[in-house]
Amino acid sequence: MDELLTSLEVDVSTLDHDDFGRVTLATAIKTVVSEMREGITKEGVIEALRRAYPQVKRNPQSVAAALVKLTQGKKPLLFIESRGAGSRPTIYTTEETFIFDLTGPEINSLFQDERTIGSGGWQSLFKRLQSCMESDGPEIILNQKLLQDMRHYYLNYGVGGWQNSLKSIFNSHLPELFRKPARPAADSGEPKLL
Repeated sequence: MDELLTSLEVDVSTLDHDDFGRVTLATAIKTVVSEMREGITKEGVIEALRRAYPQVKRNPQSVAAALVKLTQGKKPLLFIESRGAGSRPTIYTTEETFIFDLTGPEINSLFQDERTIGSGGWQSLFKRLQSCMESDGPEIILNQKLLQDMRHYYLNYGVGGWQNSLKSIFNSHLPELFRKPARPAADSGEPKLL
């Protein structure tokens, strides 16, 4: 447990291991969300705190504020997987996500009917992209897996309308996504972007 807390930048020397009553809410939240990894909600964190740290007060507003704070800074512990609205909770993950605001033409291009007619790989990709759009605004949240799939489809299936459609939507946000990797440099095993 000490190694986990140290990796979360918690000074374990300040904790009294004989009396866990001194664990702060922030420390307890960092610990439980790191164990949850994905599908993290305020309610889920409150329940995990109840089980793991029964002596810590779990004010829902304080937990919500702490979760938001953990998404901020240069090295956030949490990322937004899906924003909440109405009775739908915000869902967090420890996996890095990317949030972009699409323009009107980009949104229209993403939601063109022909993008999802059929059952092929490209159609499936566009359905997944559409499901990542926030219903009340121009925001789209992409995770690492979806970015990898976009790159795979773009680079490995020739040149054509589907590639141009993807590029027309995301080129201004992710130009590096659409660059073909160069041959690995002699001094490193990593491909370089052209």
